[in-house]
Amino acid sequence: MNNSDSTKSTEITTQSVHDLTEERISQILALFDAAYADADHSYLLASFEVMDWISLAMHGPNLAGFAVGDTKIVDLPRMHGLQSVATYGIGCVDENYRRMGLFTRLEKAVVQASGKLSVNGRYLNCGRTAHPATYNFFPNIGTGCIPEPDRPLSPWHLEMVERVAALYCVEVHPGTCIVIGKGMPIGYPRLKVVATDAELRMFENVNRDRGEALLTMSWTPDAPTGW
Repeated sequence: MNNSDSTKSTEITTQSVHDLTEERISQILALFDAAYADADHSYLLASFEVMDWISLAMHGPNLAGFAVGDTKIVDLPRMHGLQSVATYGIGCVDENYRRMGLFTRLEKAVVQASGKLSVNGRYLNCGRTAHPATYNFFPNIGTGCIPEPDRPLSPWHLEMVERVAALYCVEVHPGTCIVIGKGMPIGYPRLKVVATDAELRMFENVNRDRGEALLTMSWTPDAPTGW
């Protein structure tokens, strides 16, 4: 399956991560290195084992951006029946193509690539965020975002955090949304992050030197009753 969407000077396509050529993987890792200092290639490659799709933005032969992701149909705590969960993975955009909305287009394309996501029904968005800039993607695309500045996590929230962490094959520090890292950095974003004091406080206990991240989620179009 290969879908395409031409936007401005870039063409966005989606494909299975299992169909990537060695040449394309090398391009992806090179962009990862450009976007993150001390980028951990094993982290990115391991994401191909838990998410099956990737979106690519090409400008001619040049890779302008990519995003890894998937949609899972699973049971969720306190929810009736199977639910759609959009699992967003790492995404990078070349500095020459930023502030064009490309990151959002890539992320939305990749979670729709499998055809499992019904945009007319309720679904949960989730992802591991490294800083407030990526965190803000989730309240921008949905409602009921957690964690949220100065809002305690409810027992239901914590149950959902544990369930979603399992979809990424990771664990969180008990009672938090902080993903336990491998003890080494995933990478340090090469961009200036503008954030409020409240947003920065959410990340103050996230140890990037140990590869930690903040597991973030929101609902589209609305959150279930009681959330």
